[in-house]
Amino acid sequence: MMKRKALMTLGIVLLLFCFWYFHLRVYRENKLIDEGNVIVKKIENFKNKNNRLPQSLEEIGMKEKEGANVLDYNIDRDGINYRISFIMSIDHSKIYYSDSKKWEDYYRDMRTASDTLE
Repeated sequence: MMKRKALMTLGIVLLLFCFWYFHLRVYRENKLIDEGNVIVKKIENFKNKNNRLPQSLEEIGMKEKEGANVLDYNIDRDGINYRISFIMSIDHSKIYYSDSKKWEDYYRDMRTASDTLE
């Protein structure tokens, strides 16, 4: 009987831990996507006003961050499109692509046919 109670308690604790972990993960992902959407709006406003993409986030008034909740900004080779990304885990990232205006789960292969010949 004692063993059964201990296993039940352990199961409940494990279940609560899993719920807590996944809840925080979803909360973090949603929070970073919201921050990314703010950056997207600032980039688009900058682009409309200056007819070019900002060279860095600092150019749109955003400070570069360090740590786990970093949003990375990259301009594509074409100079027209850009990406905002953050890492969720070792094998999972979220990336906003300006050409599709969508958040995606994986990096695209951004090379063109001419890039592969180099």
